[in-house]
Amino acid sequence: MFYTHFNGYKDVIAKKSGIEMAILKKLPGYRRTPYGKEVKILKLIPRAFFWSTLIIGIFVAVGHLLPPDGSQQDVYKHLDMINILGIAFLITAWTAIFTVAVGAFVVYIMKGPAYVADPLEVVDSDKPKG
Repeated sequence: MFYTHFNGYKDVIAKKSGIEMAILKKLPGYRRTPYGKEVKILKLIPRAFFWSTLIIGIFVAVGHLLPPDGSQQDVYKHLDMINILGIAFLITAWTAIFTVAVGAFVVYIMKGPAYVADPLEVVDSDKPKG
């Protein structure tokens, strides 16, 4: 059974087999770090996807609209090469943008509130049994 407390002590409680444990309990006294460039980067990601796709699409369209002079086989080779390069540049651009977005998201999450897990009491002794 899962339920939530909003009393400041426990955020989410998991009750299983009669044992209650706090999940994602905020660390008391933690001060949130102000956000910086990662928020600006995350806001630019959709525009970066759009403009990179548009620019690559324009180059591919120009390559199709202005084929080289020559035989039909040469024109088809040129168009195939344009298509392959367009797809390769598009995948490369999207991968680079996605990588930057993941990095900015990780920094964004790391600057959020700190959480602690339930403590595990370790039985420690100077003289081990056995």
